[in-house]
Amino acid sequence: MKNGFKSFIVKRYVPVMIVLALAVLAVSIRSTVLMGAIIREYSVPLSLVPCVQDKRDSLYEISTYADNAEPLGKSEVSSPNVTETAVSYSYTLRTGTEYPYVGLSFFARPERNAKIKQHLNFSKYSHIRLKGKIANSSAEQLFIKTIIPGFTKAENRGTEGSYVATISASNGAFDTVIALNELETPDWWYSSNKVAANSLPKEKFLKVVDIAFQNGYDSPYDKQVSVSIDEFVLVKEIQ
Repeated sequence: MKNGFKSFIVKRYVPVMIVLALAVLAVSIRSTVLMGAIIREYSVPLSLVPCVQDKRDSLYEISTYADNAEPLGKSEVSSPNVTETAVSYSYTLRTGTEYPYVGLSFFARPERNAKIKQHLNFSKYSHIRLKGKIANSSAEQLFIKTIIPGFTKAENRGTEGSYVATISASNGAFDTVIALNELETPDWWYSSNKVAANSLPKEKFLKVVDIAFQNGYDSPYDKQVSVSIDEFVLVKEIQ
C-alpha cells in the first residue's frame, strides 16, 4: 500500500514540480556586479555584441566613418572587423577640419537596409553593459541617436535625438555600466535645433537609429588608436 501511494505521489506531483522549477528558472533574475554597481537583469537581455551573424544582420549594419569625407578632412579609419564575439577598428586622427572626427556606427535604419526590419527598441531596458579595449587613447565617446516623435524630420538627421556618454579606459580596457536615463544631450544639439534645453518629452529610446563610438576629446593626433568592443548588452534593472 505504501509503495502504491508513493508511486502515485511520484507520478502525480513530481512532473508538476519539475515544470514549476523550470518556470521559475526561466524568469530567474541574476545579479551582475560591475564598477561597484549591482544591476539585476531579466533572463533575456538584448546583446548587440556578441551577436551571431543572422541576428546581427536583422538588427543593424556596421560601418566606420571619418572627416576625410569632407574637403579638408585628413583623418583615417579602417574598415570594421566584425566577428560573432567582437567588433574592432583602428583610426588615426589628423588635423584638417576644425573638429576632426572618426568613429564606428551601428545603423538600425530600415530605410537604408532592407534586411533591417525595424529600429532598435531600448525602451524595455535601463542600462548598457560595455566591455572592450582601447589602445593609445584614454577615452572614447558613445552616441545614441533616436527618432523623437513629433520633432524629428526624415529629411534632416540633425533633428534626431542625440545622447552621449564618455567611455573611459583604465590600463587599456573599459568595463562599465551606463544608465540610459543618465545619457546627456550635447549643448550644441539644442543650439543647432533652436530649442530650449530639456524642453522636449523625456526620451524613451523607442526608436534608436544609430549607435556610434567616436574619438574622445583628448584622443591623440597622428597616432593610431585601436578600439575593440567585446560586449554591448542592454539590461533591465529591477526596482
